[in-house]
Amino acid sequence: RGTWMGNPYKEDGAPQSGTNYPNNNNWGRVPRASTTTTTMGGYWIDQNSGNPTAGWTLSSSAGLCTLCHGTNVDSMDKKTGEGLWVGTNGHSNAVIGGSGSAKANIFDARGGTGGRTNNPYQHFNGFSDPADNGKYGFRTPNSRGWRYSPLLTDGASTRPRKYNSDEWGVDESGATTQTQYHKFSCSKCHNPHASRLPKLMQTNCLDTKHNTWDNGFQVNGSGGSNNNGRSISNWTSAQNCHRLGGNDPSDTRDSAGVGNGWNKVTPW
Repeated sequence: RGTWMGNPYKEDGAPQSGTNYPNNNNWGRVPRASTTTTTMGGYWIDQNSGNPTAGWTLSSSAGLCTLCHGTNVDSMDKKTGEGLWVGTNGHSNAVIGGSGSAKANIFDARGGTGGRTNNPYQHFNGFSDPADNGKYGFRTPNSRGWRYSPLLTDGASTRPRKYNSDEWGVDESGATTQTQYHKFSCSKCHNPHASRLPKLMQTNCLDTKHNTWDNGFQVNGSGGSNNNGRSISNWTSAQNCHRLGGNDPSDTRDSAGVGNGWNKVTPW
């Protein structure tokens, strides 16, 4: 009936209690600080999966889908007007065959609402909540920081105070809206025929209420309105860019964090 190439990425999943993550490149023992972290429990994107869809095309990998959905990836929607995306149509800038015409800059601030003071931010990069006042971040061993676990272990006094670099290749300044940062296959997020989630979806690793790994660590007590009382997956420094801020029912200490997620279909 049409071409279909299966999911070349490992299985996404929220980090679970008892999982031990390595300290790769001195970013600390957290789920996705480094692109070299290959422990299960977390998201799998091109940057930590070896760009597995390189050379794939829409016709060679998802001809089965286009029989009914057409080939215009930028506007591809099963039912027009349902409003199931958070922001713009995510197919356009994240799926093979898209042009990026509907791309949005989520680092100004995350979620695209602007202002850079209320929404989650990659690293501590200039974020004024909790009142920075020279602090060196949450997990730095430097005496000027909060010294929360799991610590960064390089000991450098310059990291991560307003640190504006990482291994993921994103422009955290908000100056550039990157075209096709993701190049996912249809099979990355969808099953071809049946799924327990609506729209044949099969992944929802960024719904933070399912993260139980951070139950074993402290909640944030910095006093900042977007961090205080939150567990690690909901800190402003957490590298889960499209996260849905949640309140883990298995952790009675924390409160729900900031982040609207990337769609309205997969939360459960």
